[in-house]
Amino acid sequence: MQVLPAVDFALFNQSDNGMVTGPIKRVCYFGGINNIRIDFQIIDSIASDNIEVRLIGPIRDCIPELPKNVKIFGMVEYKNLPHYLKDCDCLILPYKVNEFTKGVIPAKLFECFATGKPVIATALPDLLLYRDVINIASTPKEFINIIKNINLYETKDKYEKRIKIAKEHSEDRQFNRLWEVMRFKALKKECDN
Repeated sequence: MQVLPAVDFALFNQSDNGMVTGPIKRVCYFGGINNIRIDFQIIDSIASDNIEVRLIGPIRDCIPELPKNVKIFGMVEYKNLPHYLKDCDCLILPYKVNEFTKGVIPAKLFECFATGKPVIATALPDLLLYRDVINIASTPKEFINIIKNINLYETKDKYEKRIKIAKEHSEDRQFNRLWEVMRFKALKKECDN
């Protein structure tokens, strides 16, 4: 049994403003910011289209110069993160698809879902499993197209499913799953002896 990342649902759900239908004026990425993981061409393209891009998280190496409407907040306290997400219209996961990221399921995925906000992500293999609730884009142009036409991509069903999935991955539920796995393994070991 695989135990996926958990979310503090109540904390991140504070950022939920209801279903987004557009227009998208502000998008946000939160997490580690570095050249191995992040496709800065996507961020540059979105920002060049007069959309504010927020980057929240530790900067791990030199990053390229970005347009003036990219706002870099650096690290913020975990408990304050929903405050920064509240007035964002959409969340992005602009990962490069490479050997480093191919096996990654971002821990923030369920945090994003708990906000209810639309999520646009690159086609990491594990993210494709959620393509019915997130929007997959392979190029900067595709990111822009989804942002500009969010009303064509977002539905009430997608919004509700994101919230439901986040609840299913709440810290309490994930702890209980982990506990069951550990208990099963302990019982199996006891029976094998």
